[in-house]
Amino acid sequence: MAGESYGKIEEESPFKHRNSFLLAAVMSYGAIRPAEYKMTDNDGNLLYRIEKKGGFTWRGYVQHAEGDYVAYTEISKNKATAQRIYRYVEKEGCRWSAEGDEMVAHFKVKDADGRIWAVIKNGAVPLEAAERFSDIQGSIVEWKIREEIPHSLLAFVFLLQTRYQM
Repeated sequence: MAGESYGKIEEESPFKHRNSFLLAAVMSYGAIRPAEYKMTDNDGNLLYRIEKKGGFTWRGYVQHAEGDYVAYTEISKNKATAQRIYRYVEKEGCRWSAEGDEMVAHFKVKDADGRIWAVIKNGAVPLEAAERFSDIQGSIVEWKIREEIPHSLLAFVFLLQTRYQM
């Protein structure tokens, strides 16, 4: 729980999609609302624009600061294990994937070589800071590899979090 910051992701215009925002507010279901975010580094330099499309099908798109789309997300199901697989796909192929139990929203995030970089636990509260985080909605990310975390991985983890945002 070092509290290390890798940058910042902010929603660009929460009221841009007013009709879907009102529907989401009525249903208390923010996961269906479309949204656009900007991802900056610790110095405030724009790294990516992230688009989360609205509706009941989860999908997202990532653009470089210059405007070129560099990645998109997709979802499938592992028929053997019945677990969901989320993928972050770049031009060269799948860069990141997260597979896990959708009901408890617990996922292992792997790179294209199969190395586990992180484990995401939605709604979990860290034991060492239970009082501080007990009333905060979010996810715990257990980093398995902490050196030079790629910005694309942070964008993917963020998009995964929007899937289970309530």
